[in-house]
Amino acid sequence: MMTTRQNRPGGVQDVGRFPGVEPGSSHFPLMSPEWGHIGTYELVTVLTILVSGKIFLTFPATLTERAKTSGWFVTTVGALVAAVGVIAIVALMNRFPDYSLSRVSLHLAGPVFGSVFNALLSLFFFVLAAIVLREAAETLVIGILPLTPLSVLIVVMLIVIAYGTYLGIEAVSRTAFLLAPWLLLLLAAILASDARYFNFVRLTPIWGTTPLKEIWLGVVRSALYAEIVAVAFLYPALRQKKPVLRSTLVSLGFSWLIITVLMVSVVAIFGVTGASRTAFPIYFMARLIHFGRFLQRVEALFVFLWFFSAALKVTVAFYIANVAVSETLHLPNYRPLVPAMSVILYTVSFLAPSFIAVVNFEADIIRGYSSLICFGIPLILLGLAVVTGKRQSGSRDEHHLRESSPGGKEGVADEG
Repeated sequence: MMTTRQNRPGGVQDVGRFPGVEPGSSHFPLMSPEWGHIGTYELVTVLTILVSGKIFLTFPATLTERAKTSGWFVTTVGALVAAVGVIAIVALMNRFPDYSLSRVSLHLAGPVFGSVFNALLSLFFFVLAAIVLREAAETLVIGILPLTPLSVLIVVMLIVIAYGTYLGIEAVSRTAFLLAPWLLLLLAAILASDARYFNFVRLTPIWGTTPLKEIWLGVVRSALYAEIVAVAFLYPALRQKKPVLRSTLVSLGFSWLIITVLMVSVVAIFGVTGASRTAFPIYFMARLIHFGRFLQRVEALFVFLWFFSAALKVTVAFYIANVAVSETLHLPNYRPLVPAMSVILYTVSFLAPSFIAVVNFEADIIRGYSSLICFGIPLILLGLAVVTGKRQSGSRDEHHLRESSPGGKEGVADEG
């Protein structure tokens, strides 16, 4: 048996280690140039926007309709369950620090079941991108552009999303890092300006009518944080692997804080009935800002920044869907898929017959069962890795050390 190590720009790779990849093949380079690099702060920012970005859409209304006054409790229980999933995800990826989750799936589960797992994960992110794209366009139509055709807005957003996806995750993460402080400042301004409308009596009963039922709802609604699995697809691009668990938990904590504070604010301002009947509660909170006749209609600024946050969320989800498909098909680069996948994304965003159908699908299906995919599959793969004892035999850093050592650049061949 011949095992060949080849020198590549990203390091030395044992290309005969994965099923379907023959020695001498260019598939699955250890560190493909398409990945770019992500720092710790960029990772925290990307994950936080990806997870908490739903708060600007219909999520507060749908959760209030189901959880009533205990929405804060449901999001807290869901965050605790998601934290367990994060620990399992990072434990799995630490065994394969230079691979993405789609490659790990093929390695541990084989070409058949691994492809099935990858198909489910890529489908989740693709459908999520289509839903957010449709909801974001609907928000613009309802809020400030009622005469603009929905298809025109989706095409404009899709051009921005496709371009960002083509540039890669490094460009997207840096954009998110620059935009995040302005989003936080805007949210703080909205909360401070609307504080006079708060009525905390509307938050009672604070634990909901049936606490045990709310606990179970929180476990099910851990899918609110299902997007956190994106860290497993970004692993090859991370500059530092050691602080990943801490960074991911910090992202989860920030997301929980943003979602919970805004959920409490929405119910305190509109009440359970008003919040559940308002399509975009955060947008209407921005419309409440009114200081005499000198400062009005500041929601235009909110929509401008919110548009870019929604575009970033869709871009990251769309990027992961493209990468998962390309690695499942053993393609050396995901970029040729972007144009065709963009056309499919446009089509899928219009499959729902109405805006209400989109909202119900997200609330009942995506936020009801996606945790089984995003947390369940990594748990299965972690179990397989522990049972079989498989792990990456050498990280990228070890390959660079071996390459720089005397004789390290010579090809190695073992015959048996």
